[in-house]
Amino acid sequence: MLSVAPLFLFPYCAPRTIAVVLLFLSLIAAFWIFLEPSRRSDELLHGARVRVFDSVRKDPLFWVFAVLAAYGAVRWLNDGVATVFYPAETVWRVRPPKVDGLPGSANGAGILPFATVVAVATVVTGCRHALGKAARICFAATASLLAGVAALSVLWACRCGQPAALASLGISWDSASFAGAAFGLHFIGGIAAIAALPELKWTKSLLLFSFAAGACGCGLFFFAPALVSFSFSSAALLVALASFVYVWMTQRPPDVLKCFAAVVLSVAIGVGIALAAAPQPAIDARLADFADGFFPEGFSALRTRLSEIAAAIWRDRVWVGAGAGSMPLEIKYCAMPADWAAWGGVAPKAVPNGWWQILAERGIIGIVALAVPLATMLATLVVRIVRSRGVRAFLPLAFCGVAAAALPAAETFVDSSLLRPETLTAAGAYLALAASSFPAAKRKNDEDEN
Repeated sequence: MLSVAPLFLFPYCAPRTIAVVLLFLSLIAAFWIFLEPSRRSDELLHGARVRVFDSVRKDPLFWVFAVLAAYGAVRWLNDGVATVFYPAETVWRVRPPKVDGLPGSANGAGILPFATVVAVATVVTGCRHALGKAARICFAATASLLAGVAALSVLWACRCGQPAALASLGISWDSASFAGAAFGLHFIGGIAAIAALPELKWTKSLLLFSFAAGACGCGLFFFAPALVSFSFSSAALLVALASFVYVWMTQRPPDVLKCFAAVVLSVAIGVGIALAAAPQPAIDARLADFADGFFPEGFSALRTRLSEIAAAIWRDRVWVGAGAGSMPLEIKYCAMPADWAAWGGVAPKAVPNGWWQILAERGIIGIVALAVPLATMLATLVVRIVRSRGVRAFLPLAFCGVAAAALPAAETFVDSSLLRPETLTAAGAYLALAASSFPAAKRKNDEDEN
């Protein structure tokens, strides 16, 4: 639930409310990780708890997240970034945080990044240490199912005319942040989970798994731009094809047909949800986006100009940036008369190039804060692959994890969806599951319980 909670809340709740929910759910999930982990064959619950605690304690990534959480707490508490008037100079400027030189944030903008770090740390730790083989697959299936329910609930609220839900359907490059990226990750996770149906003898759940993938695909279509929808759909197709090959090699040939039928059914369910739950104007608008091309007119000029502004801001504060949430303020301050004319008098709220936005708001340390956990999990994946020769692994989750790392990183060149809590938690979870799918060679009595 922690990894998908923001998908239920994003149309209705303020960032502070979402942050509080994430912190409480993280506390509950942390208790679960150490009190009810998956048990191996002939392992008592106490032994499983001790094993997981010892594994977490020795995991460098856990301590990396602890440092990042402390850093995020400092950034949250060191707020105060705002636009103020300086009478002595008779100019408006963006005020630095309370303690200049330390990482800061705009008023009210620091708590959600802090809560996001805590949530990602909790989800990744659980996926790396507390889940056995069947539990890992169940996590992917359950996460995609809950994300699908979230997509259906928001679309149905739109159908009923709920104003906040209807506003979430608008694809605005001015904000350059889209919940559809998270739906896309869970869509791919749902496709990978379908490949487990014959392996775990869960064939009776075929309809449920198909609904999960189809509803997530529907959420991707309605809550992401055309380019993002196309990219994630293409990746889902590649994961599906690779998973079919895996099922063909490890199971009976008829099992491939079952998986293929489940994927086809998921497409049909997604189309059915779109027609039954989404308002017709929203369907027409999304189809028009695909027909008109991936980017709106003037996107390249907008992206170039905002990237120039972000670069200028970053050069003033290379290491810690101007502060989380400061970009809407900085854009207004740095805009020239020609910019206001091009923007129609309304300043964009974000840079349609997430990497420049991260540098401008969070500096080099912000990039490092993203790169270090990613590099650690990728290194774990490579090491596990090398050491797992002769050990059977569930490869569809590995395919999903690679896609979960590559797609958000590529998408960040055109938007800042990577910074959303639902995107980071989903990407971290699937990448952690990918590495855990290649267990190191163990004694027979230490193998994961199926």
